Amino acid sequence: MKTKLLSLLLVAAACNSVEETDPTGPDGSEVALDIEERVAGLEGTSDAHDTRIADLEADIVAIPPSAASHCFWTWDSCGTGPGAECVLACDDRDDSFGDTNDYWAMGGGCDLSAGAQMLENRPGVSDGAFPEEVSEKSFDAWVCQTAAGTVQSVFVQCCR
Repeated sequence: MKTKLLSLLLVAAACNSVEETDPTGPDGSEVALDIEERVAGLEGTSDAHDTRIADLEADIVAIPPSAASHCFWTWDSCGTGPGAECVLACDDRDDSFGDTNDYWAMGGGCDLSAGAQMLENRPGVSDGAFPEEVSEKSFDAWVCQTAAGTVQSVFVQCCR
């Protein structure tokens, strides 16, 4: 629908840009295209646009429903003061198939007391030891830390 509307707008723009003056230049050569040639050129542009949009849509990587169904949010209250890390780990959980799986932190956040200054709001590792080879699955926790004030709560979205 958007593409067809864009095509109609382009055709209207082409029609409005047609000059009613002599279509030949000072040397007698033709300088303006007739309206059919302009419309044909715009239709080709619209088709190329449609193809490019289809190519871009085909390249979009979506999280399959089966992967999204293996995510959950969890939170915990902290009460940690300035400089102390509040760490919330993704626990191993039994999924619907009865298997225990390792979960990793896909996202997270921190809830601070009024006036607190954020120092850290990031994924982390629950045991504090970063692995030599890092991947997104290396991070199984969310870390919050303030420079001033208190971390009240930490939230993490865990996926497998």
